[in-house]
Amino acid sequence: GWIVSFLTGCAAAFLLKLTTSIDDLVWFSPFLTFCKTDGEKFKCGAIYLIVCMYCTIAAYGIAKGSEYGLDAVLHNCIPGYDGSGYWNSSRILSCASSLFIGGFALKEYAEWSEDENNDFSFCCDKSNENLNDNNDDGTEYEKGNALGIDLEIEANGKKNPGNEASP
Repeated sequence: GWIVSFLTGCAAAFLLKLTTSIDDLVWFSPFLTFCKTDGEKFKCGAIYLIVCMYCTIAAYGIAKGSEYGLDAVLHNCIPGYDGSGYWNSSRILSCASSLFIGGFALKEYAEWSEDENNDFSFCCDKSNENLNDNNDDGTEYEKGNALGIDLEIEANGKKNPGNEASP
């Protein structure tokens, strides 16, 4: 009974990990390709497993510690708080973390939108940037090309291939 239940739970957790963390597999696969022997592959796999387990245990510890700490604060600050209501510490922390992640995403988007190299004209045939702008030395350069390279243009409009700047 309990062994079958345990193994079924382990299999479900393993499949959930594979389906939700495919980026981990993409990150890990180069390490396995460079391993020549089965022993090296086992060693790389064991290190990966240890790191994943450490991260999981650390995240679980932080989550439970945060819940315990917020429960203690709420219990001392709100008379009659017992943590069994709708707005318990777990729900409050989930909402707070969602707000922080959303705020961070907005901050990253604002920084990205201010960056002058975020032009997608190479794939959309539309440019959000001016095609020509001036360098510090007065020469013009083309922005937003597919390779992300600023091509300098002489005053007569001809490209000067010897003055390509690296991205």
